[in-house]
Amino acid sequence: MRSPYEPDGDELTDDTVQRIRRWLAEHPQDRFGSAACPSERYGLIDDGIGTAFDECFPTFDSELHRTS
Repeated sequence: MRSPYEPDGDELTDDTVQRIRRWLAEHPQDRFGSAACPSERYGLIDDGIGTAFDECFPTFDSELHRTS
């Protein structure tokens, strides 16, 4: 969560991190239902999508993408 702020020298305080986490918890992605969008519908496979973004996930660490 902090890495997008670091290149500009901006500080992401612990208080701000807690506020972001609270907002994420209070606003789940599926709160209005889910909109299934299977990758096969667009001729894609999940492994290919993951591979395409392998470099992005470590750079832009997000709790939404974290698997552990």
